[in-house]
Amino acid sequence: MTVGQLLKALSAMPENAVVLVEEDNGLARVGAVERLAGTNGMPDEVLLIPDMSE
Repeated sequence: MTVGQLLKALSAMPENAVVLVEEDNGLARVGAVERLAGTNGMPDEVLLIPDMSE
């Protein structure tokens, strides 16, 4: 999925919905977004980081 595809999908969702990401122990809220620069001709990547607070 590209950032454009993600934005299009998210734009159809309720504005106040919580964004979750699947992880080993189930689901977690997204706490941050990080951009990883591509190298050697690879595209940039976006990492959704789980919120680790309780």
